[in-house]
Amino acid sequence: MAGEALELFRRVMLASASIPIAFPPVFFQVEAGGQRHDEMHVDGAVAAKVFLTGGVFRFAHVRSGIGQDPGRENVFVIHNGKLRAQPSPTTRTLRGIATRVLDAASRSAVVGDLFRIYALTLHERAGFHWITIADSVDLVGAEVFDPEKMRELYQIGYRAALAGPDWEIYPPGLQLPRRAP
Repeated sequence: MAGEALELFRRVMLASASIPIAFPPVFFQVEAGGQRHDEMHVDGAVAAKVFLTGGVFRFAHVRSGIGQDPGRENVFVIHNGKLRAQPSPTTRTLRGIATRVLDAASRSAVVGDLFRIYALTLHERAGFHWITIADSVDLVGAEVFDPEKMRELYQIGYRAALAGPDWEIYPPGLQLPRRAP
């Protein structure tokens, strides 16, 4: 049983990293309505860019149910990307325009997800904190998955973590006075 669970976990992780078009989907056999079906699974970012189990349970209820003080929860979101596009020309091709549109839609989806999570934290009276990669950081490498660029980005993130990142407490574009912790 443990071997099956580990194999399933590995397949789910592989599917979560399967960026559509760039990598093939991962197939799962499922049973529904007494029939077996093949399902194709890809990167979860197709459905949402930022995940939180909002609406599934109440934070304080879970803590009190396991015998812990239902104190104030905090949600921390680390966005592994940038919310502003780096200025660059868009080639006048279907591929160039489609790529630019998908990139813009992806950034917009992150902002929408941050607002959705912010609304949940307000409802739950929880703290909201998020951070993204600084506009000054160049994300472009020599190839799609450039190991040298990935090491450089890791070091930037590592140094930021050691310095104590400056968490945002409101979603992008919402300018309100700082709240008390």
